[in-house]
Amino acid sequence: MRRPTVHLPPEYARRLLGARDAGAGDQRMRGILAEGFEDVYSRTAAPAPWA
Repeated sequence: MRRPTVHLPPEYARRLLGARDAGAGDQRMRGILAEGFEDVYSRTAAPAPWA
């Protein structure tokens, strides 16, 4: 797995830590990370030229 090079918003860190403390599995943790990356990338991506 590649190391992430973006900073996730604090809400995702809280969710990750809460899930870990609750004993969540790898798939759940990856899902939270995926949501966080999607959020970050969608906010920082340049708008499409036709938009």
